[in-house]
Amino acid sequence: MILDVDRFATEKVDTLTALRHPLIRATMKEVVMKRTRIYQNLEGKTFGRWTIVKRVASSLNGKSQYQCVCSCGVKKIVKSCMLLLGKSKSCGCLARERLLNLEGKIFGRWTVLKKTANQHSHTAYICRCICGKIKKVIANNLMRGKTTSCGCLHNELISARSKTHGMSKSSEYRTWFGMIVRCHKKYSSSRKWYGDRGIVVCDRWKYSFEKFFSDMGLKPTPQHQIDRIDNNGNYEPSNCRWTTRLVNMRNSPHTKLTTSEVSAIKCKLSNGFKVNDIAKEYHIHDSVIRKIGNGKLWKDI
Repeated sequence: MILDVDRFATEKVDTLTALRHPLIRATMKEVVMKRTRIYQNLEGKTFGRWTIVKRVASSLNGKSQYQCVCSCGVKKIVKSCMLLLGKSKSCGCLARERLLNLEGKIFGRWTVLKKTANQHSHTAYICRCICGKIKKVIANNLMRGKTTSCGCLHNELISARSKTHGMSKSSEYRTWFGMIVRCHKKYSSSRKWYGDRGIVVCDRWKYSFEKFFSDMGLKPTPQHQIDRIDNNGNYEPSNCRWTTRLVNMRNSPHTKLTTSEVSAIKCKLSNGFKVNDIAKEYHIHDSVIRKIGNGKLWKDI
């Protein structure tokens, strides 16, 4: 007679009836275990690296099965008896980690130094990042590429994405920014000699330092300044150049004053006119008027 233990467990045969059958007595323990497995809900429980998601259709031989997710991310259908008896603890990643020796190997920016105590049942290694930081890393994360650095790579990528031209501390950038401020910002103390005179920065340069740098290029020396060829013209590619401070001073408004204008300025100063009023009339800086009055400029007039 063939003993069908699965039938007795599935059809809920009464225990006393089963005991009367001589061939069942020796397998009564297995019958009870099968009944327990059938009615036990394993959803949400953890077995090794497996986490039970939900119960699925039974196998062809009537054994209950569950959809499981391994901690490494692999999904698989596993029989409940394999879980309960501890015959299945992972998708196979646990066995692979135990067989492999990762010491001395390189994964991204990690260099594996030595094996250490497991972390939540996962094989772990002490690793050193290229930046010098030492950290405990799970072997499975190394092999699957889930970790490639201590976080320094992520920070570098974010910094690279946020960087535009990388020249915000350069002399050329300070010149461009100062040009924008004195022509278009109301808080600038120099606006009256630039923006208020109608001098503006062309749209090509105003909204893009990259285009300004493309047109002007690097300064020949850090001491060079931007100079407008036509002092009454705007800041634009056709009217600007890099020049020395001396050349820039020669192109300033006070060097272009005629002798008659200088004489008129000295006359107004002697008659008590205000320096600010004279400077506005001739579109030059207050300091130029004072230097003319003190005799530091145009002494011979």
